Amino acid sequence: MKNLDLSAKRVFYSAIVFLGIISLLITTVGCSGQTKQANDLIGDFNSLVEKHNKLDNEVTELMKEVKTDASTKEEYQKNVNTLEKVEAKIVEEQEILGDAAEPLGKAKKLDISKEFKTYIDMKLKANDANKELAKKAKNLAASLKDLYNTMAEPAGLTKAEIEEKTQTITKLTEELTEQKNKAEELAQKANDYYEEHNLGK
Repeated sequence: MKNLDLSAKRVFYSAIVFLGIISLLITTVGCSGQTKQANDLIGDFNSLVEKHNKLDNEVTELMKEVKTDASTKEEYQKNVNTLEKVEAKIVEEQEILGDAAEPLGKAKKLDISKEFKTYIDMKLKANDANKELAKKAKNLAASLKDLYNTMAEPAGLTKAEIEEKTQTITKLTEELTEQKNKAEELAQKANDYYEEHNLGK
């Protein structure tokens, strides 16, 4: 640089600045394309979430059919049959939640902003929370089915055994409620973060 005259230095610096601008433009255009691709993948994820939510609503409706005041063998058996349908729906939910992580994983590997990657991490945490929620829901359905199966054929069943099963169901219900609140909170935080940082633009 010492051997360059002032004019040459100006040309040299101008060239550097010009190349820097071109590089910035290329990077910006690249990120824009990748961001759109990431948003498309988020759209795929949201479509799967909608399917999950539809199944979850069906589970809720089925649970309303479970008679908590059942007192006959027929009523107990009907509850068992309904809970088997609930378990099957929850298995479908679990499969969808497993698939939902794939588009998020793909989006995270793209050339996107730090904020967008943070958002994807938040969505993954919310999805994991929903996986845990589905697991707990399935455990609760299985415990309820076990109780009604036992009540339908109560031979040799003691009062203490019934109370133990009931206490287990109460505990599982409390855990399910706590997990549901956690999953909803994580999902809301992710959505708020997305809006606050204008990640859809």
